[in-house]
Amino acid sequence: MTKPKFGLTAAHLRILALALMLIDHTGRVLFPSQIWMICLGRLAFPIFAFQIAEGYRHTHDFRRYCMRLALFAVVSEIPFDLMVFGEPLVFGHQNVMLTLLLGLLSCRAWDRKDGWGLIFALLAGALTRCDYGFHGVLTVLLFHVCRDQEWELLLGMLMICICRYGFPSIQLFSVLAWLPIRLYNGEKGPGGIWLQYAAYIFYPAHMLILGLL
Repeated sequence: MTKPKFGLTAAHLRILALALMLIDHTGRVLFPSQIWMICLGRLAFPIFAFQIAEGYRHTHDFRRYCMRLALFAVVSEIPFDLMVFGEPLVFGHQNVMLTLLLGLLSCRAWDRKDGWGLIFALLAGALTRCDYGFHGVLTVLLFHVCRDQEWELLLGMLMICICRYGFPSIQLFSVLAWLPIRLYNGEKGPGGIWLQYAAYIFYPAHMLILGLL
């Protein structure tokens, strides 16, 4: 993907995705009639998926990256279940941190030409019923494989969305995330590791608050 000289940094994309996620979750819990909030929120996951693929390309410690996602997947499960189901522990649906972890593993498997590892990551996405499921894992892999092919990436996003949700679907708004992702300039931006960990903490924290309201 050709990087614009002036555009959005990784920090800008992270803050944008967090804001969109907050709008989405707040709308679902407190203002379910406000469809515009849900529509905006559809853009959040593709941006997070893109950042996982980018993080994979730049990480110096893949195992530590996996452990960090796994830790926050565990920490986030009770807040997620409280927000979505109103109960502290529901085993039928897992939070998006697990989806992102499996997506990260799929990128590794792809680069190593590990067919069984790739099948495991994709199948686990379906069997664990993590947020966005098999298609969410596939989205992370798409951003890795088609990183430098912007139009193929757009088409892939559209096809994954239609395959999972059908047509028409409110989820089609997620394809609009291609626009801010297209503006990514390859720079880290301000905040550094502090913003990174603040984003991780924000995920379970805001769900816990919404779940307790």
